[in-house]
Amino acid sequence: MQLKINEFETYAIEQGYESGTELFESLGYTAEDYEEYKAGKHITREMLMRLYMDIGVDAVDFVDFGEYECEKNIDLLDRL
Repeated sequence: MQLKINEFETYAIEQGYESGTELFESLGYTAEDYEEYKAGKHITREMLMRLYMDIGVDAVDFVDFGEYECEKNIDLLDRL
């Protein structure tokens, strides 16, 4: 799974943040972490759950599950 950066940035601005970096930092991550995800680092199931718990159902809109990842995480998606 990867973070859809454009969608995350758009969501952040819609929520009143200056950028995705600011929102990411408000979630307890660092700007350096965000740069890694922007570069294509995969997110974990734990991070997805944290995003979902902190942001809500909108978090699913800016995660690219990929076909394999979707099948692999179907139990998690059922809970969301």
